[in-house]
Amino acid sequence: TVTGVIGAASTWNISGFLMVGNGGIGRLEITNGGVVNVSTQTNAGLSIGESPTSDGSSVLVSGNGSQLNHLGTGRLSVGNFGGSVANALVDGAGSRIDATTEVTIGDQGSGSATIQAGGVIESQNVVRIGGIQSGVGVATVTGVGSQLVAGTTLSVADVDSGAGSATGTLNLDSGGTAKSTGHTFIGRQGENVG
Repeated sequence: TVTGVIGAASTWNISGFLMVGNGGIGRLEITNGGVVNVSTQTNAGLSIGESPTSDGSSVLVSGNGSQLNHLGTGRLSVGNFGGSVANALVDGAGSRIDATTEVTIGDQGSGSATIQAGGVIESQNVVRIGGIQSGVGVATVTGVGSQLVAGTTLSVADVDSGAGSATGTLNLDSGGTAKSTGHTFIGRQGENVG
């Protein structure tokens, strides 16, 4: 199922949690200045690829002014549960995914995020690439002006010791940048690979 939010006058405000792909394949496309605001106050947060049967679920944010804003509680997760495979693409200057909470790419499942041509993913909190239990995460930031920003910690492959293992990869190409205002970890704890 594909849901599109298209054009500068198009805004979708969601007061509960948002799951893109929960028991099926979901695709959300935010283009040409469309905006989606998620303000959930539950731990469910915003999930792309919620279950093993949601393989191939995705979010596209493309075009100047296009935004996906996670303003509530709970993580913004790409590849949330074991067996799920999901991806997010932020394409073009002025295209953004913003979160007030943690962003995890490859939570317990497999998640990828591509930020290109001036797009931005920014968390006011932690950005985790490959985390929780057996998560596999890949983030690729390519092109001048493209950014992955962590407000506190940037962590590549990070789960608590004894809680499993995670694999994380961060690719920076052709002027793409990643930055954090706090700590940066690569391969943190026990059996993680970053």
